[in-house]
Amino acid sequence: MVPAVMFRLLGPVEVCLDDRTVRVGGPRSQAMLAALLLEANRIVPVSRLMDAAWGGHPPASADVQVRNRVAAARRALRAAGLPGDVIGTHGSGYLLTVAEGQLDLDVFEERVRRAEGLLDRGGAPEEAVSGLREALAMWRGPALDGLRTPALTAAAQRLDERRMTVVERCLGLELGLGRYDSVIGRLTELVEAYPWRESLVGQLMRALYLADRQGEALDRFDQLRRRLAEELGIDPTAQLIRLRDLILRNDPSLRSAPDAGPAVAPSDHPPAAAQHGVAAQHGAAGPDGAARPPVRMLPAGLTDFVGREEQIAAVLEWLPERPAVAVTAISGLPGVGKTTLAVRIAHQLGPAYPGPHLYVDLNGHDHPAPPVEVLGRFLRALGVPGAQIPADLEERAALFRGAMAERPGVVLLDNAADAAQVRPLLPGTDTVVLVTSRRALVDVDGAHQLRLEPLPEADALRLLAGIIGPDRVAAEPGSASDVVHHCGLLPLAVRIAGARLAIPGVLSLRQAAAQLAELSHRLDHLARADRSVRAAFHSAYVALDEPARRLLRRFAVLDLDRAPPWLPAVLLDDEAGAANAVTGLVEANLVEVTGPDELGQVRYHLHDLVRAFARERAAREEGPRERPEVLRRVFGTWLTLTEQARVALSQEGGAVIVADLPRSPAPTGEHLHDPKRWFGAERAALLAGIEQAAATPGLEDYSWALAWHCDYYLFVDARVDDLTRVTEIGLAAAERRRHPEGIARLRLCVAFAALLRSDLEAALGYARAAAAAAEPLAQPWLRADIAGVENQVYEGLGDRPAARASLVRSIELYQEAGDEVAAGPKLARLGVLQFQEGDPAAGETLARAVALLRAAGTPRPLAFGLRASGRWHDHRGAVDEARAAYLEALELVRRHGDRLGEVALLSEVAAMLAGHGRLGEAAGYADTALEQAREMRVAAYLAYARYAQGRISLMSGDPARARVLLEQAADDLTASPPLQLEALMDLARAVERLTGAKAARDVWRRAHEVAARIGATATADEIERRLAGP
Repeated sequence: MVPAVMFRLLGPVEVCLDDRTVRVGGPRSQAMLAALLLEANRIVPVSRLMDAAWGGHPPASADVQVRNRVAAARRALRAAGLPGDVIGTHGSGYLLTVAEGQLDLDVFEERVRRAEGLLDRGGAPEEAVSGLREALAMWRGPALDGLRTPALTAAAQRLDERRMTVVERCLGLELGLGRYDSVIGRLTELVEAYPWRESLVGQLMRALYLADRQGEALDRFDQLRRRLAEELGIDPTAQLIRLRDLILRNDPSLRSAPDAGPAVAPSDHPPAAAQHGVAAQHGAAGPDGAARPPVRMLPAGLTDFVGREEQIAAVLEWLPERPAVAVTAISGLPGVGKTTLAVRIAHQLGPAYPGPHLYVDLNGHDHPAPPVEVLGRFLRALGVPGAQIPADLEERAALFRGAMAERPGVVLLDNAADAAQVRPLLPGTDTVVLVTSRRALVDVDGAHQLRLEPLPEADALRLLAGIIGPDRVAAEPGSASDVVHHCGLLPLAVRIAGARLAIPGVLSLRQAAAQLAELSHRLDHLARADRSVRAAFHSAYVALDEPARRLLRRFAVLDLDRAPPWLPAVLLDDEAGAANAVTGLVEANLVEVTGPDELGQVRYHLHDLVRAFARERAAREEGPRERPEVLRRVFGTWLTLTEQARVALSQEGGAVIVADLPRSPAPTGEHLHDPKRWFGAERAALLAGIEQAAATPGLEDYSWALAWHCDYYLFVDARVDDLTRVTEIGLAAAERRRHPEGIARLRLCVAFAALLRSDLEAALGYARAAAAAAEPLAQPWLRADIAGVENQVYEGLGDRPAARASLVRSIELYQEAGDEVAAGPKLARLGVLQFQEGDPAAGETLARAVALLRAAGTPRPLAFGLRASGRWHDHRGAVDEARAAYLEALELVRRHGDRLGEVALLSEVAAMLAGHGRLGEAAGYADTALEQAREMRVAAYLAYARYAQGRISLMSGDPARARVLLEQAADDLTASPPLQLEALMDLARAVERLTGAKAARDVWRRAHEVAARIGATATADEIERRLAGP
């Protein structure tokens, strides 16, 4: 007698003979059998069996293993009594022969066809219902249960909609038969498992209405509408809205023609006996043995989802090998798109995890859902009868872990409050858990932490274009960019702005950008219907303790992009409490930790929209005197730090401001360990503070004082644009306050900035004005500093008598102030002036200056003296002494971090060596000088480097290149006449070699004018003799 055979796919893959199960091997052998059954009676290539067993990464021996496992399956089937050729070899593949009625999937489809055919022939609906129930009873659990490779899970996924269609058809027929109570019960259970499936909600609404429960029917619609709006920002379908309207009107059509649902269309896959492939579907068996649909509670993914490719890839790459539970905790600002991303990832993982897909909104930012209630909801969705669900939290958690065991699924826990709410909801094995929270859930052990940032601009623009249309974005690209940036690149804000723009004829992109430009009113324009950026931030704000809320408000008072680590303690005036408050804000993702900065420290950043919200709260909750007091405390701290750092960096004790401005104690010592790096780390914050102080009535004095102390750092770090901007802001603040010392100091700073830009006329005007303002002040050091800048300006203008007079006055005033170290560089400058004039005392003056500075041990002033000494040695032909002086000076400025000084010295030593024929050594210094000068983009110092390059080219026999470089250098060296003179003389020599002496005469005349103007009589006489020749 031939045994009765049944191949089963609708549950674990099995082969049954006379109700006996034949074991065909382990999971990979079962996967191959499933692949053969899915294409029964057709040849399946070995490569497809490899995909079914191993997915995309088969081992090298996969081909051999496939053949061995097929042979083993044949032996097992033959031993059980099946024909030996049930699995046949055909070329490079295999064919599994299945007769009619031997595949459970075929039986399912045949029963569905018979039920529908009965209705087509006018048969009784009761019989059709019975036939559909028999068909659904074929399901013993998830199809292909336990087999998880992509090829098989995709096949199972395709049948999910097929099975649900049959379920809905059966329930529709029962509804037409008046079985309201039983249908309502089953539909309620299904809607719980599939909360986003609107067709089920519609059937439940109709059933409730027909059962005279109109209010409950409408309540079901409202529940779905709210959920769609809150989670996805969309409305129910037009079909469901029409059904709601019919219920509201008690439309007679609802009772006269009960909807049995659409007829079930024939399967796309005819029976295996007809040699067509079949597909399987994951399902779950209910407690009564009847088929249950797979649990699919995930919200629908957004069709206009954009970006996040890197984050999605990071999560997928991190997933550990099963059977571990893989928890990813996604945190970030309110409105940054955490839920949307989690839903996207969950759907992407779905085919590989065909078990239950669970979802819950834990409502952590409002009224957190108790874990015991959530577990009850999950257990009911998983098919556990209510009577069997224990009341105890731990018992429910254990039952939940058991129900999820060996069912690889996805759990999405949305809007978690904290780790304590999440832990009881974690399955035991083999599940991906995605948790979203506004807080960083670092206490969820083993979780992969993903902090979500705002969108990149390109993705934010794509999102906006998806809402308002790409043509509008393309038509106004600048305004579109402004809109998304004013939205802080937050998806929620972009969606709200897009919704307002999508209303025809109301707003253009330009108008929307203008509305959003003002930070103080921005949140008013980022609210629509039941969505609001302000409301999202408020729910996070109220969850903070009071010190954290106060710190957030005070952070927002300052116009800083990256706040220093000492700031929280100063803002709260409470060092101990500040640490906890910062931690609370960082965990709530309302403050971002950035860094490390140049000192290796973290810094704190507020998103623009968080700043706008916090300023609103400050206006409501802080007293009128609190904001000025907080700012005074912060500016006073900065004044202490910058003053001490300026003196430590410049070693100019006289730079301390005399004015009695309130100062706060220094909260850190970092500024003294490495003052230049400290200034570099604080630069952006200090520049913003200078601007804010200037704009704050009553605190303008801090603006000029901070600008004064930043002046030296900005100079040595070659930040001429910053130097110009902040010193002009500081001067304007000092003049508004009519502060004599501030006016004098900041006019000096503005004059020096103009000198660096080679704007000699402006520099002279501000220097003279500074001298006039400082005259009545009993501050000889300040007046000496002003005289020193006047000296440089007069030198640039070629006014040798005025230059000498101001230089001598500067030296005398420094000496009056008791600062011999500050006088040292001026003494060296006097020595340079003397040898340019041919004064034999130059050598003695320079030696005295270098000895004084070396004894003082001040690096940068000593470097200046050595540089002047190098010029002197070069002038008298002592190349080795000149080289030694230059290189010692170069080492000192490098240690000091004086970038402009380094370029000047590199250029001068290169030019000096080239002049003495040492071209190879000179080229190395010149190349470094040019590279650094190009980075700094300061015209005068780029001219120094070009001069050195030009001289080397000239001495190397390349007058054409020399001419180009020297012409550029000479034009930009007007503020340094001695160097301009050297450049012009070399340029004249280059022109002579290229086109002859006659063509060079105009250049020699320019050089003579400069020599005569600066009093370089010996050089002027030499040029006159050359011009007098033939």
